Amino acid sequence: MFLDGGIFTASPACFNSGVGISDLRITGKADFGDGWYTKLDVGFASNKVRLKDAFLQKTKNGHMLRIGYMIGMFSLDQSVSTNDYLFMTGTNVAEIFYPSRRIGASYTWSKSKFYASGSVFCGDGLNFHKNIKQGVNATLRFVYRPLDNAHTLLHIGTGGLYKRPDKNTETG
Repeated sequence: MFLDGGIFTASPACFNSGVGISDLRITGKADFGDGWYTKLDVGFASNKVRLKDAFLQKTKNGHMLRIGYMIGMFSLDQSVSTNDYLFMTGTNVAEIFYPSRRIGASYTWSKSKFYASGSVFCGDGLNFHKNIKQGVNATLRFVYRPLDNAHTLLHIGTGGLYKRPDKNTETG
């Protein structure tokens, strides 16, 4: 639970002392064995109920397939838990350039020297309206790790993001 608050001792009347709950979540996770995992995460920030994550994942021998409503696999900043934030929100780069949670699928393959991931997502998450034509986005990432041991790491990688944003059919 994130809390935010302030006390104003000598201030104009328009400032009010108080405490606010900026985010509260209920999460359920289940591991079914043999690489099967699922997560359901519901947020209650700003007096609204919002689905945060709802996905099914299968992991086996360096391969991972994930399907559902989730964050894509483009930015490490987006994959960090809110428990790891230095401040109350994510970095500006992640918040501005990354599409938020979407419905889609992602695949990751990782071995000692190589890593590859790709994903395809549609729409603006769960906000479906009759006048919105849903957009799509796809991500790819490749990493080569020529040095990877307990004391030294060198990785060389590239990634890409294709995004066609949602479009309001009434306003264009």
